[in-house]
Amino acid sequence: MWNNEEFRMPEGAHVVGHQGDSFEIQVTVPTDDDGFLGRECPHCTMTFRIDADDYERLPDNLTLWCVYCGHHSGHSDFMTTQQRERLLRVAEDLGTQIVSRSLHDILGGLARKSSRGSPVTFSYKPGKPFYPRPLPGIDEERLVRIRTCPGCRVKYAVFSEHRYCPVCGELPAASVAFDALQADTARLVSCAGDPLAEAGE
Repeated sequence: MWNNEEFRMPEGAHVVGHQGDSFEIQVTVPTDDDGFLGRECPHCTMTFRIDADDYERLPDNLTLWCVYCGHHSGHSDFMTTQQRERLLRVAEDLGTQIVSRSLHDILGGLARKSSRGSPVTFSYKPGKPFYPRPLPGIDEERLVRIRTCPGCRVKYAVFSEHRYCPVCGELPAASVAFDALQADTARLVSCAGDPLAEAGE
């Protein structure tokens, strides 16, 4: 039986337990500079973010909503591509170590048996120690607009017009209209500062 501490994990990940062939791994997912956690809709693939402190307080079985298209499903379905790559890196490195240790146990045992007066000899030399690869970082684009749901008070960030709260679903019409107005205002301000836009190009 292997000890969890025997596995070398990169900074930000560690094995918290295993039973049989199943391993439980904890992997940190960094937030952006403003303390928001990225989410990506599995349906429309657009991204939004939720305040990490608010997200931490949400129940594990809560259904999340895409703020843009309204698709709703479990938390894990909303992982971003970068977050998924981070988790896959840990899983690959752990898998490499599990295979290596299994081969070591099998081949090491064969080498010991072949040395006990057997006409066939078998030797085994362990490979080099395994060193995990650093976890890939997460590079998030700057926040565009931060919103607070008038119902549940969860803070979230959007990059386009939206109609849903990520926690409680469809927003009141007044909130949707206010967001659309602010989005249009932001676009006008952006165009006003663009010399090409001012030249009519």
